[in-house]
Amino acid sequence: MATICPALLAANQSEFIRQLNLVSGWASRIQIDLVDGQLPPANQSTVGLDQIGWPDKIQTDLHLMYGRPEVYLEQIEQLRPGLVIFHPEADGDHQLFIERLRALSIGVGLALRPSTRLLAAKQLLDLADHGLVFAGQFGQQGGEADLNQLAMVAWLRQQYPSLEIGWDGGVNPSNAARLVRAGVNVLYVGSYLTRADDVLVAYDQLVASINEDEASPDPAIEDLA
Repeated sequence: MATICPALLAANQSEFIRQLNLVSGWASRIQIDLVDGQLPPANQSTVGLDQIGWPDKIQTDLHLMYGRPEVYLEQIEQLRPGLVIFHPEADGDHQLFIERLRALSIGVGLALRPSTRLLAAKQLLDLADHGLVFAGQFGQQGGEADLNQLAMVAWLRQQYPSLEIGWDGGVNPSNAARLVRAGVNVLYVGSYLTRADDVLVAYDQLVASINEDEASPDPAIEDLA
């Protein structure tokens, strides 16, 4: 089954701690969304790299919606996340940034928005471990999934069969199974979990929707019966 990964987006340290406490008792992998307000269209910043941390037992992905991510290499080195995801639209020497992450044994992810120029991103994808299909509101949570981005999933799966593919934006029980069927390996789930009345119930609903879909008979097989 695909990994359901809570995504934390916090405007300040106290909100970050609240969200982390909400999921740290059961989640094996989390994503921390970080915005510096320098990468359009985001114009507001979130909690900073110097204000976050996580238990050693949790695999952590940093999604850097930063205008120039290489500036933060020293802080990234201190935190030692498992994966750093950045946007090709950002400024800076992306190949050098990737080389520095590799030297630190940190995985490399590339975020792909609907507006991302794939031909320009392809050279970086050749060096990446993870492709994040971004299908929500930039720098925000609570929006609806842009399912037109499933075409991006299909393209990645065809071009890079071994690439881990993530989906960020509007994941809920009504679409989780469809995303997994399309080839998504990691479902980054934000407000559906962090704003739930009971986070474990919400998580179980996501798992159940995927498991139910996997247990359903293939319609093509039924037609042959």
